[in-house]
Amino acid sequence: MNVMKSSNCAGFCMRTTLIPICFLMLSCVGMKVENQLRPPFNGMNCNLVNPPTAAGDSGNPSEGYLEKVFPRHTVIPRDYTGCQYVWLKNANKFTLERATYFEDGKLRFYWRLEDGGLPPLLCEYRDETLITKSAACRSMGNFDPERSYPAGCLENFTRTGKFGADCRD
Repeated sequence: MNVMKSSNCAGFCMRTTLIPICFLMLSCVGMKVENQLRPPFNGMNCNLVNPPTAAGDSGNPSEGYLEKVFPRHTVIPRDYTGCQYVWLKNANKFTLERATYFEDGKLRFYWRLEDGGLPPLLCEYRDETLITKSAACRSMGNFDPERSYPAGCLENFTRTGKFGADCRD
C-alpha cells in the first residue's frame, strides 16, 4: 500500500511539475519565432507592430493586394536614421512583410519575410554597396525610401475608380 501511495504521489508531482515546464518551453519557442518575424533593428519607428493610421498606401487592391508603408517618403528627412516598414494586407489583417533601416539617410539593411518562411532575408549595405554574401540578396537600384500614396487613396480609388485631389504627392 505504501508503494501505491508513493507511486500516486510521484505521478501527481511529475504532472504538476512537467506541465508548467512544457508550457514554459512552448511559450519560449513561440517567442523565438515571433522575434524572427520582426526585423532586428533599433531606432526611430523600428518598434511598430501595426501600421499607424498615417501609413501610406502601396500595391494594387483591385488585384488583391494592399500594402501600408510607414513612414511615408514625403516625411522622411535626408539624414533619417530609423526604419521604414511595409505591411501586407491579408484577410483583413496587416502583417509585416519587409523593412528597411536607414542610417544618416543611407540604406544599411533590407529585411524581408520570404512567403512567411523563416529565417527572413537580411541584407546589409554600406555606401550603397551590398555587403551580405548571399545569392538571395541583390543590389537594389534605388536606395531611397519606398514611395506610397497618402493613407486611404488606393482603397478609395478601388471603390470610386478615381484618385482624389489629396492623392497626389
